[in-house]
Amino acid sequence: MLQYVIYPVQSAYKVELNPNNKQKSLLLNFAGTARFAWNWGLAQRITKYRSNSDRFTDAMKQHKELNILKADEFSWMYDISKSVPQEALRNLDGAFKNFFRDKNKWRFPRFKKKGKSRDSFRLTGSIRIRIRSRKCKRRGKNHTCSNKCSINSSTGIQLPRLGIIRLKEIPDLKDSHIQSVTVSRTADRWFVSLTVSKPDSITTVSDPPTIVGVDLGINHLGITSDRDSYDNPRHLKSKMRKLRKLSKSISRKKYKSSNWYRARKAIATLYKKIADSRNDTLHKMTTEIAVSYDIVVIEDLNVSGMMKNRKLAQSIADVGWGEFRRMMEYKIDNLVIVPRFFPSSKLCSVCWNKKDDLTLSDRVFRCDSCDHEMDRDLNAAMNLKIYGLMYSINPKVAASWSETLNACGEGVRPLDAFISIIEGSADDSGNLDEA
Repeated sequence: MLQYVIYPVQSAYKVELNPNNKQKSLLLNFAGTARFAWNWGLAQRITKYRSNSDRFTDAMKQHKELNILKADEFSWMYDISKSVPQEALRNLDGAFKNFFRDKNKWRFPRFKKKGKSRDSFRLTGSIRIRIRSRKCKRRGKNHTCSNKCSINSSTGIQLPRLGIIRLKEIPDLKDSHIQSVTVSRTADRWFVSLTVSKPDSITTVSDPPTIVGVDLGINHLGITSDRDSYDNPRHLKSKMRKLRKLSKSISRKKYKSSNWYRARKAIATLYKKIADSRNDTLHKMTTEIAVSYDIVVIEDLNVSGMMKNRKLAQSIADVGWGEFRRMMEYKIDNLVIVPRFFPSSKLCSVCWNKKDDLTLSDRVFRCDSCDHEMDRDLNAAMNLKIYGLMYSINPKVAASWSETLNACGEGVRPLDAFISIIEGSADDSGNLDEA
């Protein structure tokens, strides 16, 4: 039986631009204006905070003050779209809000330096996709014009104060409204990210829903509870020899010379190729999982803590566990995040006996209670699926299993109490029945 769920959609499309030399100069000017507005707003906030009066401000107040200064001090900003400094000040305001909300997670906003910070800016207003048809120049008796003729049409995006810039591909924007665009530069290549809103779409959910547990690793990119494994291409390791060669080359160039800039561009291009290959692999993996299942269960990995291990830091960074979770969060609606200290690798997926002496070098899980043998990662994926089944029955108990179980008393182990929940010894309120 299929159930139909209707929900609004807000999507984003990232497309590469194909600007000419004049447009590249304009894009650099726009990015420089956004960087200047950020630095000006940050300096003003620091100065006001150190003074005794009017210590705090916001994006709208700063934008009004910047408009007053345009006539005399910053007259060159009239050639730039007004949304560029305005959106930069909004980003600065959001950075300060994040910092004051959680100072342990977010750092204090810093100044942006030309050549080191990322060149990007956001535009709003009248933004359209232009498709201009042209006649085919292939003329002959036996030639029939078709959609295969690449010269039939040219696609461009119309941006405020920038005009029409050609696109290298046509995004699917049927029945959608463009809200804003973000233009960014990566290794001398310009990209535009379009945020669009689409009408309500309909998706189907099977009844009962299909559920899968995914265990991420290094030897394998991921293993599902249905025994599907995804190989780890090791994109960074495969390009490490070429990267060392380019790094050695730039170290022998004179600083900020023409050859030095050329070598830096080559290194940036290689890094971008590695990142694009990694994102392509993660997109294919996450899309296949999101399309095949209704509920996906993954772990809340402490990636920053694992990166402190200098022997595994490079391999962990090359896998991209954080990017995998970010993609799954927007590709599937029902994503279950297992608590960080849930012992998925140390539990037997058959009898749920905990093996405390399991080490990282043990790649095969052997249960001391039921003599069950299984691949370590596959066993962890099975346990994640069991947790997901428990979550579908009682989300409150499953989501806060550690806190609920620790309150039961010193004589009750959290693992034994959690097993009793799965066996049905917990009431609807999430409290354990007295033995």
